[in-house]
Amino acid sequence: MKIRLVFLACLLVFCLSSLQAFAHPHAWIDYRTHVVLDDDNRITAIKEHWVFDEYYTEFALHDFDPHKTGKLGHDELMLLANDNLKNLKAYDYFTSFEKDGKKVAIKSISDTNSYLVSGHIALDFTVWLAEPADAVKQKVSYRIYDPSYYISMLHDKKDAIILEGKHAASCQHELITPQPDITKTNFAAAIDKNGQAPEELGSFFAQRMIILCK
Repeated sequence: MKIRLVFLACLLVFCLSSLQAFAHPHAWIDYRTHVVLDDDNRITAIKEHWVFDEYYTEFALHDFDPHKTGKLGHDELMLLANDNLKNLKAYDYFTSFEKDGKKVAIKSISDTNSYLVSGHIALDFTVWLAEPADAVKQKVSYRIYDPSYYISMLHDKKDAIILEGKHAASCQHELITPQPDITKTNFAAAIDKNGQAPEELGSFFAQRMIILCK
């Protein structure tokens, strides 16, 4: 799978002169996730809350502000959000969900919203799985990451993961942050913003969330 700067320019419009010229990553997203469980403790969806860095926010304020008021209204933010998510569909919205080591397909998204949080653009949406994942009988986990590692995506430190459901109290979660070897770190740092990252470079830096239920 290729995610080149051309794609990202259309998707998140990160090709700015103000962005760091060298070294992956070039942009940053902090996110929180709410894992939705049904009455049988099967995972059916993930509610995602993304907060974009100041560079993307500043650029959007300058280039997606038709009235040049220095701020974006909800309509403008939603237009940008829907365009972004439309392009992300082919990449499962940067969301990789697995059960027993096998990838689970993404069915759809819903509940899209976008607004400003402390001067940063935030994006909310819910990712629905094509089939439920049994967190009692199966080993389930998910990762949210940009495969090209052009964007660094990490769980926020505050209320990063919440489990929602009638029996959610019987579940626990574990967040695993990888420690890539220095070779991969140096390799990523050597790729400039116009460079081609190898397929799935971002997977080596992606946090994994494991959900276990009783």
